[in-house]
Amino acid sequence: MARPSSVNYESVSQAIIDEMAEGGRITFDNIYGRLGRRGSASVVQEMMSRFVMETGQSLKDARQAGDTLNPSVVRALLTAAEGIMAASVEHAENRVLTEKSVFERQAAELEDAKSALIAENKLLAAEVQELQNLVALREAEKQGMENRHNDLLSRTAQLEQEVATLSDTYQNLREDHVVAVQSIANLQTAHAGELARIHADHEENVASIRQTLIAERNRDAEIAAGERKHLMMQTDQIRQSMSQDIARLSSDAELYKTKYTSVFEQLQQKSLRLSVEETRSTALATELAELREDYRTLLNSMLKKENQEDDNTPPPAQTA
Repeated sequence: MARPSSVNYESVSQAIIDEMAEGGRITFDNIYGRLGRRGSASVVQEMMSRFVMETGQSLKDARQAGDTLNPSVVRALLTAAEGIMAASVEHAENRVLTEKSVFERQAAELEDAKSALIAENKLLAAEVQELQNLVALREAEKQGMENRHNDLLSRTAQLEQEVATLSDTYQNLREDHVVAVQSIANLQTAHAGELARIHADHEENVASIRQTLIAERNRDAEIAAGERKHLMMQTDQIRQSMSQDIARLSSDAELYKTKYTSVFEQLQQKSLRLSVEETRSTALATELAELREDYRTLLNSMLKKENQEDDNTPPPAQTA
C-alpha cells in the first residue's frame, strides 16, 4: 500500500503563487524550500508540472472565451511555466544521472557477481569431475573386488571338488588297503598251508621210501646178488623221482615267495600313495580354510569401504 504524501497539490500551487507574487524565480529548490522540504522530490516535481499544465489550459480556455488577460500575469505565468519546465528538465536530468549511476553500479556489481559465479561454476565443475573420477575409481575397485570374489568362489568350489575327489580316492585306497592286507593274510595262510602240506608230503614220501628201502634191504638180504642190481636201479629211479618232486616243491615255494613279495611291494606302494594323498588332502584342507578366511576378510573390507564411501560422500553441490 502506497504511503500518503506529506504535501498536497494545493500547498504546492500556493507556494508557486507566493513565489510569483514576491517576484522570485520559479525553481524546484525555491518551491521545495517554501514547502519546508517536505514530501518526496519527485511528487513535488509532478505537482509543479501539473500546475503548469492546468495554468496553461486555463489561459487557453480564457483566450478561446475572449476574456481579456493581464499581460503581466500572462508573462509571470509563462515565466513560472518556463522555470517549472526547466526545473522539471533539470530534475529529470539529475534523476536520469542518478539512476544511470545506480544502474552502472548495479551493472558493475552484476558483472562482478557474474565473474564470481563463473569462477564458482568452474570450481564446482572441477569438484564434480573429481567426484566422477572418484566414483569411476571406486566402481573399478568394486568390479575388481567382485571379480576376485568370483575367482575365490570358483577356486573354493574347485578345491571343494578336489577335496571330495581326494576323499573318495582316500576311501578307495583304504578299501584297497584292507583288501590287500586281507589278500596278504590269505596268501600267507595259503602259503603256510601249502608249505605244511608239501613238508608233510615230503616227510610221508621220505618215510615211505625209507620203509620201502628198509623192506627192500631186508628182502635184498634174502634175494640173490643177481637181483640187487635191479633193486638198486629201482632205488635210483625212486631217488630221481623224489629229487624231481623236491625240485618241483622248491619251485612252487619260490613262486609263492615271489608272488608274496610282489603283493607286499604293491601294498607298500599303495600305502605310500595313501600317505601322499593324506598329506595332499591335509594341505588342500588348509588352503581351503585360508581361502575362506581371505574371502571373509575381503568381504569385510568391501563392506567397510562401502560404509566409509557412504559416510564420506559429500551432498550434491547446488549451482547458483
